[in-house]
Amino acid sequence: MWGYSDGAFDQAYERYTQTLSFAPRQALLADMLKRGADDLIWLPLWYYLGTTNIAVRTGVTGPSGMKSLFQADAWNIHEWDLNK
Repeated sequence: MWGYSDGAFDQAYERYTQTLSFAPRQALLADMLKRGADDLIWLPLWYYLGTTNIAVRTGVTGPSGMKSLFQADAWNIHEWDLNK
């Protein structure tokens, strides 16, 4: 993966690509994502605004809909708040 080399990650990826059952596949993916975060395999350099943000926790205020060609649904993220 772009010059990154780790035998354990490669083995986990091989198992992931060969596993068809949902639960074991999700567990392998979670392990790979954790390893990626711990080892900093990739570093996102920007926030893609074309995604959909949905607050699923009570107490989150601020997200609102916005009709836009660019789907900038986080345009007011600096105003969001999390009430405990």
